[in-house]
Amino acid sequence: MAGTLSASTLTILLLIILKTQLILEQPSRVLCAIEGSIPISVPPQAQFPPQINSRKLKVLFGAFKQEDMKEACLKGLGQDSRRREEPMLAPALPATCKATSLDNVHMSRGTRSEMSKSSPQEREKMQTPSRTTLKTEIEKNLHSSKPWTNIKRFENHPLLGNAAKRIPDIARSSKSKNTRAKYDSYFERFASWCKSHKFKYLPAEDTTINLFLSGLISKGVGHSVIDGYYYSIKWNHQLMLLTCNPCDSNLVKLVYEGSRKTVCEPVNKKQPVTADIISKIVDKFGGDNDNLKDLRLCTMCILGFSGFFRYSELSRLKMKNINFQDDYISVNITESKTDQCKSGSEILIAKTQTKLCPVSWLLKYIAVAGLTFASDEFIFTKVRYIKKTDKYVLADTSTPLSYSRAREIFLSALENIGEGKSSFGLHSLRSGGASAVANSGDVVDVRLLNKHGRWKSSSSSGGYIHYNIQNRLQVSKHLGI
Repeated sequence: MAGTLSASTLTILLLIILKTQLILEQPSRVLCAIEGSIPISVPPQAQFPPQINSRKLKVLFGAFKQEDMKEACLKGLGQDSRRREEPMLAPALPATCKATSLDNVHMSRGTRSEMSKSSPQEREKMQTPSRTTLKTEIEKNLHSSKPWTNIKRFENHPLLGNAAKRIPDIARSSKSKNTRAKYDSYFERFASWCKSHKFKYLPAEDTTINLFLSGLISKGVGHSVIDGYYYSIKWNHQLMLLTCNPCDSNLVKLVYEGSRKTVCEPVNKKQPVTADIISKIVDKFGGDNDNLKDLRLCTMCILGFSGFFRYSELSRLKMKNINFQDDYISVNITESKTDQCKSGSEILIAKTQTKLCPVSWLLKYIAVAGLTFASDEFIFTKVRYIKKTDKYVLADTSTPLSYSRAREIFLSALENIGEGKSSFGLHSLRSGGASAVANSGDVVDVRLLNKHGRWKSSSSSGGYIHYNIQNRLQVSKHLGI
């Protein structure tokens, strides 16, 4: 039977089980379901009818065909239904009536079947709470400390309530949006690991953190992953407003530093794109001025190269962020990695009147794409092909082109011109532009270079500049020997 019992039939079955004292000791417990039907809680005050229609009993037992259940139930059909002098031992339930734990009440029948066949480790994994549930639990634990409890007392205050409710969000705003998302992801995995080993994660003991970091080494993770876990754990304990952060323990610090050095590997930086590579891309894809898909590729490469753009900056550019002048364009960058206060920065890109002029290519792209000047439209978005007109058009100007898709397009173009795509990335446009200026032979004020690239210091810009052999040899040529 597949769990299709009527309400009256199911009621009779439950009454029979109660009459045979299967749940005499605990009449309000959750009963197991026959053949996958739902568990039902029987109230302690349930009344037993003195007689039950024998025809319904025959139909019921005929449907179940369980002799042992029939025998157990018929033993309880005495004349005095109120007589309960001695508790009867509950007979063994049939194979089709297995006990259902409370953990499995909300699981589907298929999921319970899979769990019954799986190992204990697999069952524990299947019963792991969802990410939403874990996030809610973490949020609750974060605000369980005494300082947060004191703040919560003012949430219902007629004058200070709104200020008290904003404090958690203000505290989280101490980190950027991307950093918060990164820390949340790492800490959720740490919390899940702690729960699987029956450890407390908020607040966590320093021993727990040491065991976790040591386990990461055996998995062969990189030092950036260890950094992510360590700082996410440290930051969440800071948010908990504890007087003693377990990550400040001397042993935790030593294990963290040792873990980074144990898994440390040489950093394989991407090579900078040169002006010759940009020229090859334009020669390959920039011949047809009406092809919006190829125009987008060429404009992205030239603009990213000339403006030293991070892709996060390039993708968020809107038409209203660009001001066209006679000899240059000014680009207003509203958000940047190094601009946490969002004060904005302006960079100027000159009109070079050459084959790779960034202003000319941008104007050409805008005309073909049909973008509106000074609008809220994103400049670089997805395109779609219209078979009827045999042309590409912008798909949605309200959503920027994703990083993964832009990277795929750029690396595919490099492969088409014979360049090894494994050596490059979207950041190669930024480092390529800075390296081109440094190797040009013209003296450019380093302060202007840093301002153009939104670098706070020369030490930051130095990591992006790759000097050519001729410039590097200048040092030894001027030794006077």
